[in-house]
Amino acid sequence: MKCAFLIVLSAAWSLTAAQNYYQGLMDYLDNRLSAIEDRMQLWHDQNRRYHSEQQDFKKLRQS
Repeated sequence: MKCAFLIVLSAAWSLTAAQNYYQGLMDYLDNRLSAIEDRMQLWHDQNRRYHSEQQDFKKLRQS
């Protein structure tokens, strides 16, 4: 009886440890993807600003 209880307890503990590991991994990946999205948005904003400034410069040269 004690052996069966220890096996069940051990399996439950292993499952909990695995869930914690995968949750931590998912949190890490979510943070990394969020950082990548932030960098992509920054690049997009800078690119849009550069393009706008370039258009303004072209208009000044043509005047």
